[in-house]
Amino acid sequence: MSGLKNVDKREFLIFVGIFLSLAVIFFPLPLDPDLGWHLKMGEYIFNNRSVPLYDWFSYTMRGYAWADSYWLTQVIMHLLYKFGGLVLLTGFFSFISAGSVLLAGRIKKLCSFRELLILLVFSLLIRAAHLGVRPLVFSSVFLVITWNVLKDFIYERKVKGLIVLPFVFLIWANMHADFVAGLLLVAGVLFVESFLSLCKKAVGVGRGLFYLLCSLLLSIAATFVNPYRGFLWETLLKETSPLQFAYIAEWGTPSDKDPYLFYLYILVLSITFIILWYRRKQLRLSEILAVAVVGLISVRFTYAIRPFILLALGLWIRYFNFETFLGKKIVLPPNNSKLVRGFFWFYGFALVFYVLYTFVPTVTLLFSEGKVLEKGGYPVKAVKFLRENSYNGNIFNTYGWGGFLIWKYPEAKTFIDGRMPSWSENEKSIFAHYIDISMVKINAGELIRSYKIDYFLIEKDSTLAKALEINSFWEKTYSDNISVIYKRKAEW
Repeated sequence: MSGLKNVDKREFLIFVGIFLSLAVIFFPLPLDPDLGWHLKMGEYIFNNRSVPLYDWFSYTMRGYAWADSYWLTQVIMHLLYKFGGLVLLTGFFSFISAGSVLLAGRIKKLCSFRELLILLVFSLLIRAAHLGVRPLVFSSVFLVITWNVLKDFIYERKVKGLIVLPFVFLIWANMHADFVAGLLLVAGVLFVESFLSLCKKAVGVGRGLFYLLCSLLLSIAATFVNPYRGFLWETLLKETSPLQFAYIAEWGTPSDKDPYLFYLYILVLSITFIILWYRRKQLRLSEILAVAVVGLISVRFTYAIRPFILLALGLWIRYFNFETFLGKKIVLPPNNSKLVRGFFWFYGFALVFYVLYTFVPTVTLLFSEGKVLEKGGYPVKAVKFLRENSYNGNIFNTYGWGGFLIWKYPEAKTFIDGRMPSWSENEKSIFAHYIDISMVKINAGELIRSYKIDYFLIEKDSTLAKALEINSFWEKTYSDNISVIYKRKAEW
């Protein structure tokens, strides 16, 4: 009996070690461009005990009616930052990220050699797929919970978990807009299972479909339990713009700017589809279609890589059998072999090396917020110059700096920030106007006059900066290695 307890204790400690190592992997610097406005919005909501209904951070779309789908996440972010700074904020989100990966793989105890390899590969991909200190980290957890409940229904016809889904979506709808994708996933499974039932290819469905339908309807209803009620849905449905897909990186196609991660993504995507094909007789059609559809979407939209990885992780751990894969007999050594133990030792030394040379410097840097912001390419010194010299009037700012200005210099109402790419009113798209001005298109001068821009805070080597440099109407008043400020010389 004591031996069993020792084994359980050892497995538990190793599991905790793997969880902590994943948390270390998911501990990057908080450099998301939207971090600033999320923190400022969380501060406002917490202090005023109310959510925003109109925009007051910009002058270009002031009074624009919108629903903040991240409001609860932003309050959590604000409180974490208030009591522990960037260190607590980043640490908390890294733990949530690690938990979502283990939950996706349904890892509950000591990992095998195969499982640990898969976790490492998938963790590297997820780390690169826009995680960090972002609201979508919570969305990942809700997606995994929803997917696990659906898989239990698909394979084992368990319906108890369906009771949980409405509560999941109630919280999800107050934390991140991805809840819409979660509802589509539930609806897709319901459609496929209903179709198979009609074709008499689904076994043991019984009343399960009715329970799944009720769970879906209750989940949809639960999303209306938010401070905005139906206006949240109205906001999400109207805020889609083709410009997002053309100019914002996460809505573009996966690129080979980082070739190692790009080829790793291609490899995982390819092997996943091979698994779906060679294991099609053991897999349910609902899982095959869910993973395949999200995988194909990830080919077009980088944003979809994260949900694809989370949906595919459990598939790999359950069905990636090296002994029979592709008809070839490749026998893995047992976990107690010298080779596997050597791998675990190598993994441990590699993790220690990573902690000493990457994790520890990152944590140390987080205690100096100014250095973090400068490392992230934010115009810290330029904003200090603006504040010291009391610049007034309408600013034109780089899109990625809008959130930073809202956070650190809210006195200056932004031209644009991360909330606004899809905002349009009376046929006016502020993001389209931003692109025309920054790319110095033929109508740029007219737009600058119409917005009565008084000064520019933009990237030093940008196309717009080069155009303003040779324009006598604008005077360069500040410059550093990141940013440049041009001020209007004459009246409009």
